[in-house]
Amino acid sequence: MVVVIVSFFLLYCFFPNLLMCKDVQLSSKNLFITVFEMLKNSNFDVNFLISKFGNTLYFTIITFTTVGYGDIIPLSWMKMVVGLESFLGVFFTSSFVVSLSRRFM
Repeated sequence: MVVVIVSFFLLYCFFPNLLMCKDVQLSSKNLFITVFEMLKNSNFDVNFLISKFGNTLYFTIITFTTVGYGDIIPLSWMKMVVGLESFLGVFFTSSFVVSLSRRFM
């Protein structure tokens, strides 16, 4: 389950322009490029990075657990990716519960 969450988190970090948060794009460019530009220009803003990466991690976990609050929404082809992540979340969570119940029963 952790591998799925981390892989989708990285995917969302590479394409943050396809996620809308309160009618504003999460970021206009790749979050990793933003970090490298901040390091190169020596204007490293930790609060900005925590906000952007935090929003992406939050969206990943909320989507995987299929809670889906609706405050961050996908655009374009990212809708199919989010649907796949939701399906994998349901599948792996239910598989985990079944394996735990078989072990202790």
